[in-house]
Amino acid sequence: ASSAVKDAAAQTGVTEATSLAIAQSRVSVDGVRSAVTVFVVEDGSFAAPSGVRPGSVVVGSGLGKDANVAAGDSITFGDKSVRVQALSDDASYQHVPVVWMTQNDAKDGGVQTAGGTSLALLKTDGSFDAAAFEKQSDLVAMTPNDSLSTISAYQAENGSLTLMRVMLMLV
Repeated sequence: ASSAVKDAAAQTGVTEATSLAIAQSRVSVDGVRSAVTVFVVEDGSFAAPSGVRPGSVVVGSGLGKDANVAAGDSITFGDKSVRVQALSDDASYQHVPVVWMTQNDAKDGGVQTAGGTSLALLKTDGSFDAAAFEKQSDLVAMTPNDSLSTISAYQAENGSLTLMRVMLMLV
């Protein structure tokens, strides 16, 4: 994924590029294991919430409620203990709380990103042309809103909600 990010960063209209890997994992909080989705970012990435740095993570408030985690607590991935720097809004991915962490911490904690979802996140300016970018980089360019449709749980729920709205209108 890093070569794809470098290629993307070199394209016209891209002012900054970074990678994001999404992986399912388990975290231990006071010996109790919980399922989480790990958003693995480069150290210093513009895509990471404030507080994500080596040894520090940001967790979705859902994990804070479910596992009674607060800022300043330690949580463990494999043998790697990290400090919870902050709780974010109710961040979840496919209904599983999100933990944002750096690539090295993920690797040290045994978080498996191979086979997961890898993205190149871009900052662009007015000269960015999505069609030209796709042709030159061999990547698919999507806005954040458009990318939601690629998440299977979002598609299913959005379809169900749309059907409910239509049925309510018919009634």
